[in-house]
This record gives sequence, structure tokens and C-alpha cells, in this order.
Amino acid sequence: MTYRRPYFGWFIVASSAFILAIVLGATYSIFGLLVYPVSREFGLDRADINTALIMLNIGVAVVAPIIGHVLDRVSARRVMITCSILFGSSLVALGQSHSVLLSAVIILLPLSIGVIGTGTLTVSVLIARWFVAQRGRAMTLSMIGASLGGLTVAPVTAWLIESSGWRSALTWLGLSLTLVLLALAFTVRDRPRPDEHETRSAAAAQHRTGGPAQAPLPAIGVAGLMRSGLFWTVSIAAALGMAVPTAISVSLVPLVQERGFSAMQGASLIAVSAAGAIAGKLLVSLLADRFDRTLLLTMLILLVAVPAAGFVLGDSFVVLGALTALLGFATGVIAPLFYTLLADRFGVETFGTVRGMVAPVTAVISAIGVRFIGEMHDLTGDYRLGLQILVAVSVCAALIMLASSKVALSPGTAPS
Repeated sequence: MTYRRPYFGWFIVASSAFILAIVLGATYSIFGLLVYPVSREFGLDRADINTALIMLNIGVAVVAPIIGHVLDRVSARRVMITCSILFGSSLVALGQSHSVLLSAVIILLPLSIGVIGTGTLTVSVLIARWFVAQRGRAMTLSMIGASLGGLTVAPVTAWLIESSGWRSALTWLGLSLTLVLLALAFTVRDRPRPDEHETRSAAAAQHRTGGPAQAPLPAIGVAGLMRSGLFWTVSIAAALGMAVPTAISVSLVPLVQERGFSAMQGASLIAVSAAGAIAGKLLVSLLADRFDRTLLLTMLILLVAVPAAGFVLGDSFVVLGALTALLGFATGVIAPLFYTLLADRFGVETFGTVRGMVAPVTAVISAIGVRFIGEMHDLTGDYRLGLQILVAVSVCAALIMLASSKVALSPGTAPS
């Protein structure tokens, strides 16, 4: 009996999941836990404190095209090592900063570079390179890490904040997570060797891209992307679909605190959302390579409207928990399915560039969503009206995504 060595791509998937758990867990997942203590210390209102997340999204929007371009030309390992150090150092610096302006600069540049270069962009590029036939499954499973951050990093951070304060919590996170990220970065490889193959052949795969059939594109230029109706239609739909749950998630802890529940109960809802997202990813990993990906994305974006509407009236902690689980279930797979669809319809040779160009669109729209929900709270005194508007945004995003299935990629997208 001949022993067949496991495909190394699945090790890349596992490493990517751990990296995303750390990077997203120590930024987006814990943001709600920092709203109250940081706003009290610096005298900031809700809209102002939400600006911190907006600054992170703006930074991501600025640096993502550059990092994406670099990833098409430089070793992913080298990028990840450099950005891991930058990521951890930024958390430590934020924990020690007593200046709002300095903190904003740290979030805008070094932290943004660390997030995009260590995790969110780099791992999606690696998965797209390592998988063809099972790309949807691999991308979705790797993104389980984004949910694991809410289950692991958020509760630990909540405990650190309550026991020693938010400054100490950020400092310890920065120091410890840098070491873990560096260890993981040294394990990755950019591409499979000629003797490494997926279990299923690419020729046997039937990708469900949800759009007109496309000839393979070896390279896609920035100018071509800017002229592509497909690029803008898919990107705006996905960006709106991801902005709604982002706005809800950053408001989740203060929302439940305003309804009489504790910060730890709010943190437990973050864990519930993460558990729902993991369940969604496990289910969709079985479906992503079998069904029309555009249709799946449309249904999931539309499903986000259900918990958004439920949060308007729900006051019971059990009801809030059920709505949070549904929100996590629906939103946990939007991003991986979107990145898979991009790789399918634009090719992988310059996927770093494509993925990098998408990031500003998603980051800017998410930043608007976060600022919007904070402004609506400050204007009306609660989150209800803002949530009602987000329901309508979800429905519009779903309709745009569905319409993208009729948009073909113009031949002029590829460089001459």
C-alpha cells in the first residue's frame, strides 16, 4: 500500500485560519469591548469612538492595492513576517498612547498594514494559488479563523480589560500575538510544487461562478479593472453586504449594555456570533463548489436583513442571542465566497492585484456604515432607526449581487 502525503494546501488552510483568528480577533472582534473604557478615558462620544474603526478601514483602503501588487511579485512569507512585527508593535503602541492624534496615526498606517499584510489579503491570495477544484471549500474553511477570533481572543481580552485595564490588555496582546504570528508566517509557501496536486483535478471541477463563462485570464491590469462593469457590480454588492453586519457587530456590545446587560454578556454575544459564523462556514464549505456562488451570496446577503430587523425590537437576552447567531451564520461566509468568486472570474495570476483593488471599495463602504450607525445613535438616542435603514441596504445589496450574474468581463480588462 502506497502512502500518499497529504496535500500541503490544506496545511496552508489551517495556518490561514489561525492567522485570521489572531489578526481579526485582536482588532475587529474586540473593538466593541474597547468602546466604553476608551470613550470614558478620552471623553469621546459614540460616533467619535467609532471613527477609530473608520480610520482602520481607510488605512486598509489605502495600503491594500500596494500590498496586493507586492504579493504578485514578492514572497508571501516575507510580507507576512514584516507585517506581523508591525501588527504586534501597533497594538503595544496603542496600549501606551495617551494622545488621540497619535493613536489615530497608528491605526491609520502601521496597524492597517499589519492587518492587511499579515492576514486578510495575504491568506486569500495564498488559498487562491493553492486551490482550483476545491477553492470554494478551502477559502471558506480558512475563514473559520475570522470567527475563532471572536471565540478566543475576545473573551480573553474582556477578562484582561476587567482585571488590568484596556491599556495592559492591548500591550499583552501585542507582545504575545507577534510571536505566534511569526511562527505561523515561517510555515507558509507561496505556491504548490509541480509534484503537489489537489485530490480532485481542476479539469473535473465544475465551478459555479454565477456568471457568463470566461476564458482564462493570465493577468489583469489596474486600468482594466477600473473600466470593468463586472468588477464594480460585484465589489459594490459585496461591500454593502459586508458593511451592514460590520456596523451591527461594532455596535453589539454597547447596544446590549444600553438594554441593561453587562459587558461580559455583550462579549458572550460576540462568541455566539462567532459560533454561528463557524457553523455557516462548515455548511457552506460543502456547498460552495457545487452551487451557483452568486446565488448563494445573494441569499446570504438577504438573510442579514432578518437579524438587523430583529435587533430593532428584541430586548430579551435569549432573543438577542438567537439573532446574533443568525447574523454570524449569514455573514461568516460572505467574504470567503466573494473572494472565491473573484478568483473564478478574474483569474489567479494577478489575484493579489484584484484582491487589493477590491479592498478600498469594501473598506470605504464599511467605514461609512460604521460612522452611520454611530451618528444615528447620537442623533436619535438609540440604534433602532439606523438598524431599520440597514435592513433596506441589505435588500439593495442582494439585488445588485443577483444582477452581477448577467455582467460579463470585458475583453479590455486584460492588459495588452
